[in-house]
Amino acid sequence: QTMINRIHESDVELLSYLPVSLKEELHVEVYYSIIALNPFLDRLGELAFQAITSLCHAAMHQQSLMVGQEFFGRGKDGTHVLFVIAGEVKYWHGAHTALEIRGTPETATVQKEQYLCEQILFLHWRHQGLLTARMPCELATLEGIAFHQIVRRFPQTLAFCKKFTRAY
Repeated sequence: QTMINRIHESDVELLSYLPVSLKEELHVEVYYSIIALNPFLDRLGELAFQAITSLCHAAMHQQSLMVGQEFFGRGKDGTHVLFVIAGEVKYWHGAHTALEIRGTPETATVQKEQYLCEQILFLHWRHQGLLTARMPCELATLEGIAFHQIVRRFPQTLAFCKKFTRAY
């Protein structure tokens, strides 16, 4: 089993002393190519780069998962869009707990440069299954509540999101 060694921003104390403007640029460098994997967010970045800068800075986070660690289970409120940076996660539709999935084939596998749960950007979502790490994983997460707060600050962005939501 391979170990993934990544350094997260919180692991580097000196980063907390950077000016906000420099942190925003750093977050865009780290997260923009990840966000752009999603066609809606990629288009949003073309229309309103300042909104994407705010999303990268205030709504994106890094998270590591160990083998078998759950990210969400059935019935839990959806709160984040997940982007797989390294490793692989498995999804079992209808499952509540890890005990229920023994010997059951997964419904879907999500790998590097793939994402899931974008629906939380457009509606209140309750997860319909269980998501766990198949191997050590690195994820980038986009927090739904922060997304909504940021989008409201940019009228052109809000209009685009409303139009997309109707189509969704």
